[in-house]
Amino acid sequence: MVIAIDLDGCVYDTEEYYRTYAHFWDLAVVGNGLQKSDEMHMDKRFGWDKETINNFYAKFTAEIVENAPLKVGAKHVLDQLKQRGHKLVCVTLRGYYQDCEIPITEKRFKAEGISFDKIVYNQTNKLQACLDENVDLIVDDNPKNVEMLAKNNIKCLHFRGIGMKNVEHENVIEVQNWADVLEKINKLEK
Repeated sequence: MVIAIDLDGCVYDTEEYYRTYAHFWDLAVVGNGLQKSDEMHMDKRFGWDKETINNFYAKFTAEIVENAPLKVGAKHVLDQLKQRGHKLVCVTLRGYYQDCEIPITEKRFKAEGISFDKIVYNQTNKLQACLDENVDLIVDDNPKNVEMLAKNNIKCLHFRGIGMKNVEHENVIEVQNWADVLEKINKLEK
């Protein structure tokens, strides 16, 4: 199988960092308060204007990308999938908010021994990337991506975060952790 893997919220626990940093940023600088707890994007989550969101990402992206830990079991499962002959394609938004995200990510991959067959950075259109790479399955946490991909016949393992929208579709299987990802892939292989 060709398996696409998202980084933020799936391989790295960056989503928790972004939500927490954004909440502190809003409390200290903006003062809007949490507007939509089930929204992934910080501007919509807190009702920020474009300047505020740009300032937030400029201030915190490098620190978050550099320091957010690997999710428990991510490397173990990625290694197992590669050993079993699956092609792993990283399809990520990283590089969109700040150019520094890519070299930081590359450095972390090297230090942590994480290996993908291909990496597609700065990807705002995951559907096109998945079609271009002939992806059979994707592991992603963004409900909008999951819904769009599922409707286009790509199987999705939805790494649904706390408070995030549930996506109900025949091509969507919700997963809670990397052991769950491995279990679901094992079942799909049979």
